[in-house]
Amino acid sequence: MSNLISDFHGSITTASEADQNKAIGYGILADTIRGLKRGYVFELFNLGKLLVAKKRTEKALAAYSKGEGSLADVYKHFNGAIRGYPTEYVKSKVYQYTRESSGQVDLQLLRVIEDLHSNGVNTGILSVGYEDGIRMVLNELRRSDVFDIIVGNQLLNVNGRCKGFTLDIYEKKAATFEERFLRRLGLDPNKTFYIGNDSKDDGPVADLLPKGHLIAAPMATDIEKQALASRWGAVVPKDHAELERYLFAA
Repeated sequence: MSNLISDFHGSITTASEADQNKAIGYGILADTIRGLKRGYVFELFNLGKLLVAKKRTEKALAAYSKGEGSLADVYKHFNGAIRGYPTEYVKSKVYQYTRESSGQVDLQLLRVIEDLHSNGVNTGILSVGYEDGIRMVLNELRRSDVFDIIVGNQLLNVNGRCKGFTLDIYEKKAATFEERFLRRLGLDPNKTFYIGNDSKDDGPVADLLPKGHLIAAPMATDIEKQALASRWGAVVPKDHAELERYLFAA
């Protein structure tokens, strides 16, 4: 093995993109309410916008969770809530969340990846999550040098103001993997392995790799492990020790 790429949310950390976005939204809402209590009347407009966006986002998220909507609908409403705020202010909310959620990282898996990296394996992350948010988590854990490349979605900025999060990788993970890792970086599929947790999101990556090169993350649910194995031929290690032996022998 020469290359190891991994998903992040649900594979390396139990924290989710939804958790992060809730933290951002509720953080901004709390600041808005504090502003009103201090007599900042202009915050009334922001409060109304946030409450409407909160209701719509939660409704879209509930539909998405039932398989009745798309993540794009969720982000449309969420981005409407944060649009126009100073970009650095929104980033500060992400940073606050990463500090609180860094304890949700699977340090055993991170250590296995770190050991492989120390032995010359090229490592990377491919995620539908916020790229800089992932970097913040790794910085908080002092593991910023474990991965050579991180590919995720972006926070759009126009003249210092937030425009919203992109969703370019959503439902396009296999295509992004092929373009960014196999074509641009020239990684050899026969020497590349991928760790994921979601049969819908990560499974299609298996079509680009040899059998046995897709690996179910230890923290993946039993249902997803079974789906990844039965539909996509994923390897399902019973624990971190077996995962480490498999990867070092690859």
